[in-house]
Amino acid sequence: REGRWSPDGRSILFVSDRTGRYAAHVLDLETRDIRAVTTGAAQESEPAWAPDGKRIVYVADRTRLMAAAPGAAPELLAEVPASADYFNVSEIRAPSWTPTGVVHFEVRGGTTRLKRGSSILAEGEGLAPLRAVPVARDGLLHSADGEIRILRGTGSERIPFTADVTVATPGYRRAERDFTSRRARPVVGIAAPALS
Repeated sequence: REGRWSPDGRSILFVSDRTGRYAAHVLDLETRDIRAVTTGAAQESEPAWAPDGKRIVYVADRTRLMAAAPGAAPELLAEVPASADYFNVSEIRAPSWTPTGVVHFEVRGGTTRLKRGSSILAEGEGLAPLRAVPVARDGLLHSADGEIRILRGTGSERIPFTADVTVATPGYRRAERDFTSRRARPVVGIAAPALS
C-alpha cells in the first residue's frame, strides 16, 4: 500500500506488513527483489522519497516523522505527543520532500498545520492533511477548504478548478420488502439485537 515511484523510475517504495508490522520496503522493478528500508519497529506509514532517491521520510506510530537511508539508523525529524482522545487527535501526516526540505502536516488540538521543521508554513484555513507537492518557484500545492491552493512565501492562493462528473444511476429492480406478513420465512441473519 501507499506506493511511491522512485525519482529514477526504477523502483517503488511501499508499506507492507509482510514482517508482522507495517514497514517501508522497496521493490526493484528490474529484478523484482523486495528489500526492507525500515525495521517495522513502529507502525510505519506514508513514505516519501528524497529527490535524489537516497533517503526516505515516513511516519512512525502516527506521532513521529522519521528519515531513513539504507544501512543507517533512522533520524527523528519531528514529534508530537500521542493522544488517547479519539476526538482530539495528535498526529503527523503526509510528509513530502521539497527542494528546501521536508514538509509535513501536524494535527494537534483540533488545528492542522503545514510545517517545515519547526516553522509553520500554513495553519488552520481548513487544511487537508494530503501530501503537499512542490511546484515551480518554491511553491507548495496543497488542499484547504475544499480547494486546491498554492502556498508561496507567507500567502496561499486559490487555484481555480472545476470538473463535470457524470454519474450513471445503476439500473436495478428494488427488492420488495414485506415486513408485515406472518408467513414463515428463513432467517438471513441477526444484526445488533436490541430490546424494545
